[in-house]
Amino acid sequence: MHPTVYRLAGVALVVGTILVAPFSARAQDASSVEIHDNYFSPAEIHVPEGGTVTWTNLGGSHSVTSDDGVSFDSSPNCSTLPLAQCMVDGETFQQQFRVPETITYHCRIHGSAMVGTVVVDPVTTTTTSTTLQPTTTTAEDPSSTTIASDQSTFVTQPLPSPSPTSRVAALPKSIIRNRQTDELRPWVIADVVIAGTTTLVGIALVRRGRVPFG
Repeated sequence: MHPTVYRLAGVALVVGTILVAPFSARAQDASSVEIHDNYFSPAEIHVPEGGTVTWTNLGGSHSVTSDDGVSFDSSPNCSTLPLAQCMVDGETFQQQFRVPETITYHCRIHGSAMVGTVVVDPVTTTTTSTTLQPTTTTAEDPSSTTIASDQSTFVTQPLPSPSPTSRVAALPKSIIRNRQTDELRPWVIADVVIAGTTTLVGIALVRRGRVPFG
């Protein structure tokens, strides 16, 4: 078979699926009950919460009346003698069910011989809960380093930078020099040497009887 035929067949299959799917979904979602001569078909039907059930009369005189008498009633004035104000052939009746419950119903003409049940299923919802935890940000000092342990914290601080004044103050007093004293020190030593030499020479001359002074 030519490849083009396969392509056309594939396209037709996809289009057919798209067109048929909505009708199939509607047929499955439809909640309907047929009313026959002396029974409801189906006798029990499930409908989701908020859904609607449609009854269609296919023959005879009937009613769709809840057993509690207040939930719904298609023909409140339907009676057997005479047969009047009941659902006739081809007539429909609809009822919406808003809460999950199970309701039994019957036909006023046939009584307990013709009953049915509607089961309203709850709609399940999934709730997702998200809890936000607060986030605390602590600014760290770049000049310090923290080492974490089980029960103690050791912090290293940077060493202080000494100023020029603190360096001079930290030296012993004996090391501190005076510039003026350093400049005069050679002259003082020379004077001491000259004075000492003169004294020694004078003592020597006195001992020899030579007095240098008149």
